[in-house]
Amino acid sequence: MLPVAEFEYTIAGAGLSGLALAINLSKLEGKSEGAKSICLIEPRRNYVRDHTWCFWNNVVEKLSVPLTKKWHKWKVKYRSKISVRGSKQYPYTCVLADAYYDQALKQLNACDNVSLLLNESLESVAYNHSSIEISTDQRKISSQFLFDSRPPQIIEQEFKQDFFGWHLRSIKGVFDADCVTLMDFTEVELANQGRGFHFFYVLPFSHSEALVESVWVGFERLAKEEHERLLISYLAKEYGLDAVEKIHIEHGCIPMHPVKNKSPDSRHTLIGLGGGLARSSTGYAFAAIHHSNTAIVKAIKRNRWPHKIEGLSLKAQLLDQVLLTYLKQNPSEGPLMLSSLFERVDSDVLVRFLCDRSSLADDAAIFAVMPNKVELSTIMAKVIL
Repeated sequence: MLPVAEFEYTIAGAGLSGLALAINLSKLEGKSEGAKSICLIEPRRNYVRDHTWCFWNNVVEKLSVPLTKKWHKWKVKYRSKISVRGSKQYPYTCVLADAYYDQALKQLNACDNVSLLLNESLESVAYNHSSIEISTDQRKISSQFLFDSRPPQIIEQEFKQDFFGWHLRSIKGVFDADCVTLMDFTEVELANQGRGFHFFYVLPFSHSEALVESVWVGFERLAKEEHERLLISYLAKEYGLDAVEKIHIEHGCIPMHPVKNKSPDSRHTLIGLGGGLARSSTGYAFAAIHHSNTAIVKAIKRNRWPHKIEGLSLKAQLLDQVLLTYLKQNPSEGPLMLSSLFERVDSDVLVRFLCDRSSLADDAAIFAVMPNKVELSTIMAKVIL
């Protein structure tokens, strides 16, 4: 028989959202018995760099995370036009996963009330009157509450953001270290043209080092070989680079559709991407995850179990549905729409909109520059009704 371990809180998945929540929960104390016991179940054997997270800082409360770099300028290129914008108030900020993991694990390893179960997979969950019974491939766990950070399923027939990139180093200083290329809509030849749109994304860490990604937004994913072909061509044409040192490779896919997972029990709370914290129109989630974790702990301190966590606002969900419906119906219009936003909208207004912190005046400024307002208005009316 598998051994049984008892915990107050169990977290399924110890990635970004799981680790961040565990750190916050580890600081909670009971009225008499001291710190609450916490268990994290994680299928990976060890932690390596598997993500590069970016967000606009200062939109939510300051985050105590190991920042890699900040940029106060960014640009978007569409055809022959280059729009360079920036913000002193909202710097674009990058965090590398390995640095984040190292700091988080050091904090948790110093906590006597936290158990990190690596190389274990969650197999089943049963809900009893007094506890939640969790089975992994190595043990049984009895827990009072369960936070579930396992990633959501990507719906194949829906829009998605498929990316492949190289963190590279060149012998030549060809990058503008002070300016991020958020989207370069350099036209490329693709077999599934018309089913989405493509752009390049460049995070320059120095004049000779950068993360350069090929990004496809559409109904299908691109093959790795196709992304590689596009990157090789782009680096040669845009930067004159024929040979580079590849420090790290990133390949992933982000759903661009609302996540509608439903918790089967009031003591089972969905967090992270599975809790719908990624903005479906952009994929940004880092700041929202930390903001949500803070809200969870505040609720527990008030003796209110956060069954439904604070996620994206209803307004953001509505606007995302309108924008994505339009893009799915008119995928070739994606580059024009997005480049128009970054060219014609005040940077601080746009950042607040992208981070679900916009005012009605901000939203009006966004809508004012949208192409094809009649079709967008029609879609919005259908969504509301």
